Amino acid sequence: MTHVPLSNTSSSIDLDWFPKKSQKQLILIEVSKIKDEIHRLINLDSIDLTLEEIYFQDQIYRDSINTVANLDKPDIKRLYQKMELFDKMNSEIAIKLLRKSSWPKTKRMSKEAQEALCLVAIHNNTKELNQLVSAYLDRAYYIDSSFSAFMFAAVSDRLSLRAGGDYIYGTLRFKKEKYNRTEIAQINKNRSILGLDNL
Repeated sequence: MTHVPLSNTSSSIDLDWFPKKSQKQLILIEVSKIKDEIHRLINLDSIDLTLEEIYFQDQIYRDSINTVANLDKPDIKRLYQKMELFDKMNSEIAIKLLRKSSWPKTKRMSKEAQEALCLVAIHNNTKELNQLVSAYLDRAYYIDSSFSAFMFAAVSDRLSLRAGGDYIYGTLRFKKEKYNRTEIAQINKNRSILGLDNL
């Protein structure tokens, strides 16, 4: 029997029997494509575009979950899957950027670019990322970058809590009722140094 190439018979073949990719496989393909594009931007030294893409991938699924009304359970599950996978991607890329040239100088970049690594640090808990962010955060805030005082405070709190410490600035999921007056007074003192309002 002579083999007929598929290209000559594609119009007459029913391809429905081919294995279908699962939702997770499709998401992984999407993540892989975006990761390749971000690595291309890094190699071209387009750090501002890299950071803006990181910011977008960090926020888009969180925004959808929190703001889109009447999402059904399958949609919510899919969005959480995407968020987790893109968070992992962002963490890997952030580590690569920080290893390569410490915290990028973002003073002349967009707000999104300035905040991107802060959001990655808040939403990802890996030992190497925590260490790198801890090493560069102060210099980035006071000298090289222009992210907000709140972002600095939020990242500082997150790193402190992960290291077994306490809140420094009372951000994120801080619950004031769990702290005494002396502790709140110290937190407010720390906040005032950054120009943040008292709790």
